[in-house]
Amino acid sequence: MSANKSLRYMNLLEVMNKINHVVRQNRNVESTLEHVVEILSEQEHLAHFDFFRITYADRDFTVKGSGKTKGVVCDDKYFFTHSGKKCSIHYCTRTQEAEDENLNKNQEYFLNSLANIIRRYLNKQERLQRPDNHEQEKQEKEEARQGIISRRFLQRFINKNTHTRDVYHDLMPFKVKEILLISSLYDAYAIEREGRFSEHMLGQYGQLNLTSIPRITGASSADQAFDLLKRRHFDQIIYMVGVDKKTPIVASQRIKEKYPYIPIFLLLNNNSDVEYFKSEQTKLRFIDRIFAWNGDSNIFFSMIKLLEDQMNVENDTRRGKVRVILLAEDSPVYSSRYLSFLYRVLMEQTKRIIDDVSTDELYKVLRMRARPKILFAPSFEQAVDIIDKYKDYLLCLI
Repeated sequence: MSANKSLRYMNLLEVMNKINHVVRQNRNVESTLEHVVEILSEQEHLAHFDFFRITYADRDFTVKGSGKTKGVVCDDKYFFTHSGKKCSIHYCTRTQEAEDENLNKNQEYFLNSLANIIRRYLNKQERLQRPDNHEQEKQEKEEARQGIISRRFLQRFINKNTHTRDVYHDLMPFKVKEILLISSLYDAYAIEREGRFSEHMLGQYGQLNLTSIPRITGASSADQAFDLLKRRHFDQIIYMVGVDKKTPIVASQRIKEKYPYIPIFLLLNNNSDVEYFKSEQTKLRFIDRIFAWNGDSNIFFSMIKLLEDQMNVENDTRRGKVRVILLAEDSPVYSSRYLSFLYRVLMEQTKRIIDDVSTDELYKVLRMRARPKILFAPSFEQAVDIIDKYKDYLLCLI
């Protein structure tokens, strides 16, 4: 195999890894399929593969401006979910490469793998959305009536003592693994020097027995950030705002238009800028959260955990009946301080409770996932929405 073809094959595996990562986050169908199409469309090394859209439940998921119109052969790969819904993947292949036997084999392997991943995900989502499971109960009753011992029943009996531990494995499916930090070189140096950022982050995760330490990649300009976004997937973007207040706004808007699924958090270096950004916040809908730098690098830990809690709260309350703490505060300055304090106290308290229980280390690590989730509401209306949705799990309101 030539070096060029080998590189393409490795890139196909890299894309499958990214898609697997997205599917495992258990987001809703719309967000997941949009993200998958975005990954497929952004891969420059898949030049012989041109994905136009994924169609599911009479809805098309596509990316504006994707696809070629000349010198391509188009086709559809489709399958049906357990509920009978059709999902199709429309793609195109360059005419001169469609005759390459090796590329055709790789293409078929890639399409089959992609279809299998999406099929498993959609079947799981459809299963979770079903209000009951009458068919399964009916089948089990029929087997019992015929005198057939249900293997499923025996398996439940065997797993009875490990049921609680299995629940912990299902909690917190979304983890922030890749962070893009956009800041000036001076700001990056100041954070590292004043807050000992790297040392603090590693220490915080180590002390709390947290294993998924995120990788933080720095960019000193918008162009450099876009170059990194083209080459790698990021779960979160943190944009530090210094003296220049216009460039972060313009750059954040451009990023959000091209990568709408990546949350963007602004971190203001100067508290005097808070009023300016609060007054402009109605126009800045592409900014997800605004925080204020207070000299404590623990704020980065809080931003990471806040995003994870926001993404995991629906799954964790449904599967593990995890409790919710709601913080309602309209000031970025005070909310930044409160969140840092809350997470520090919550993590340390949870760790002390776990350490008092005599059990193995794996159980302690898993048990950390069942800690209360912290949700943040910067307005009265958002706080009411959260209370209405999670009132059965609300531990307290601050």
